[in-house]
Amino acid sequence: MRDFLEDRRHAVRSRAKSISQDILLLTPEEDLISSVVGENKVAIPVLDCQSISIFVEEGEVPYADETGFGGNSYVDGMSFRAEIPFAGDPHLFRVIPTNDNAFLPQGNVATSAVFLIISTDDVSHDIEPVVLGTVGEIAQNLTWLREDTHGLAEELSQIARDVIRKRKSDLGAARALVANMGFILRQRDELGFCEVPLERKSIDVETPPTVGQEQLPTGEYDNILRIISNMTKVMERSPSAFENMKEEFIRDFYLVFLNGHYEGRATGETFNFKGKTDILVRENGENIFIAECKFWKGRISFMKAIDQILRYLSWRDGKAALIILNRNKDSTAVCKQISAATPTHPQHKGNALQGKNQTEFRYVFAREDDAGGEILLSVLVFDVPHVGKKQGVGKQNSRRRDPSRRRNAFAVDGNV
Repeated sequence: MRDFLEDRRHAVRSRAKSISQDILLLTPEEDLISSVVGENKVAIPVLDCQSISIFVEEGEVPYADETGFGGNSYVDGMSFRAEIPFAGDPHLFRVIPTNDNAFLPQGNVATSAVFLIISTDDVSHDIEPVVLGTVGEIAQNLTWLREDTHGLAEELSQIARDVIRKRKSDLGAARALVANMGFILRQRDELGFCEVPLERKSIDVETPPTVGQEQLPTGEYDNILRIISNMTKVMERSPSAFENMKEEFIRDFYLVFLNGHYEGRATGETFNFKGKTDILVRENGENIFIAECKFWKGRISFMKAIDQILRYLSWRDGKAALIILNRNKDSTAVCKQISAATPTHPQHKGNALQGKNQTEFRYVFAREDDAGGEILLSVLVFDVPHVGKKQGVGKQNSRRRDPSRRRNAFAVDGNV
């Protein structure tokens, strides 16, 4: 068991170290810990002693050779095959508890049952005590294994937490170091998590029987928002590439990946109803998703953005999104302003279910000319860091450094 426990600790450390940087930085800490520990969960088997069954078979059975020459001989007899069902990890039957009184019962282990073979040439002997005695030894070993693993889940969680926090801290410090140098931080497989299917998918639209307009299913609506969210995370991780990008270029950035998923049905700057919308997804000639991209410029501008997107929606358009890109500091304050301002809009009817995270809001709005109609509007807030002016390295701002201190601060492998 001591070796087994050390293997579990090592496995958790290795798994936590193998998490990709993107997942490490974008996934909540507790979700990462739960996943790592869950993959190394220890499930001590539990015997179902109420469901023991016996299978009887005729055949030759061994018996001790009493001639003094040693070895076994075989005679006709009976074999009793006892089957004890269990739930848990079958590999743990081969782990010896740390208790000095641990038993070493003999048997066979399958995926969900333990088998004991009892052979005898004298059927008058009672085999029940033999079966129950061996089952008792196995059960006692399992009890000791539970004692050995008591508190293991908490220990493994702490190991994973320590590794994950240290990696996050080190990555943050390393990236800050590069940013302060004024160099471009290059990342490996930056877009690797944005998967575009080999076969582009079409959208199965919903047609309500009482209305007649096609609607975007909630699952596809969530998927479009997920694609937009993943694309924005690329901007958050590469601020220098997007700091001066205008709204129309960011819109085109989204359209590339939406078209990768939805067979080229996403268009930009498309006339619809009373204006031109940034992102429009159509299916069978009908508009099923509309979105606008806006940089955060304050409460008044935000309310005007709501007015704008609502003007773009005809009576057939049921789902839309407003993408707010924040280049200012304190996105928490921006979210609070959005939460406070949106319910004051005259067409606001109520809040829908909360979005996938704290920076996504869902609201229900009435249509301007049809109070009975409803529009589901998601407001997504993304922090697009604003990179300050890079400071070049030249003679005027270069400083003399102590070579000995530089060697002590860094260890460099390879040739320069």
